Amino acid sequence: MSNGFALFLDGGRVRAQAHGTEAGRRLVACAEDAGIRVLLYGRLYYRQELATAIAADAPAPGDDAALALASYRKFGIEGIERLEGDFAVAVVDTEAARIVVSRDPMGGYPLFWTQAGGRLGIATCLRPLDDLAGGASPDLGFLGEIQMMPFFEIDYLDRSALSGIHRLVPGTLLVADIRTGATELRRFWNWTDRIDDS
Repeated sequence: MSNGFALFLDGGRVRAQAHGTEAGRRLVACAEDAGIRVLLYGRLYYRQELATAIAADAPAPGDDAALALASYRKFGIEGIERLEGDFAVAVVDTEAARIVVSRDPMGGYPLFWTQAGGRLGIATCLRPLDDLAGGASPDLGFLGEIQMMPFFEIDYLDRSALSGIHRLVPGTLLVADIRTGATELRRFWNWTDRIDDS
């Protein structure tokens, strides 16, 4: 998938951009308000329920990026965990000095990330991150491993076809400190926790 968005953190500065074809760039919704910027690739479901939970701060129902921003503003990082749909989302919060990126639990849209030379890159496809890493070599172990497994399981591996570039597993958040570049992974959805044995 070559359409989507990319974020780069270098020396405390964040650069965000939509990439891909012109039509593909239009699939990335953006919203910005008071030091918080949201990029959302995909779409949200259950918008009305989310708008009700947000209450008076809810934006127009068709603006998914603004709805994600309002959810984040109201509930913080948990507001991103509350989102339902098929999406990859990035929040740049300059006030809290953090970047929060996430995928929906079904993994509708990919997200990859890497750290190289003191810089952090996050993107919905590998190419911008390969450029950041200066040309990553193929991860032959990963490529061999995926030949032996069902296709749907590939998305639950935190590796990618390129060494040093990680896949963000569905239902996971990556939180990065804008000042230091330190990253933390937070799993908020685990399918095995949802199994009902009754």
